[in-house]
Amino acid sequence: MVFSPTSPIPALVTLAFGINDQGEIVGKYQTSTGILGFTWVNGNITSFSRGAILGTNNIGQMVGIDDLLGNSFLLTNGSFQNIDVPGGGQHCSRIH
Repeated sequence: MVFSPTSPIPALVTLAFGINDQGEIVGKYQTSTGILGFTWVNGNITSFSRGAILGTNNIGQMVGIDDLLGNSFLLTNGSFQNIDVPGGGQHCSRIH
């Protein structure tokens, strides 16, 4: 695979956390106004305002952590589902 930049992200810091077998990359970037999650699929970047996306699987589901609420989430087909564990402290970073 050859990396070539597409649309630049106005980021102070960018981190990739996961990649699936289709080459879809997930991560987060930080701007002067906050942290956003992103996916990079076929050269296209999509941003998500919920925080860092930490893992993805081969059917496109993603998990991450919401920086505002402090809980984890599952993202499936564009729909967010909170993952709340009583007592807090959860952190989903991988999905199979």
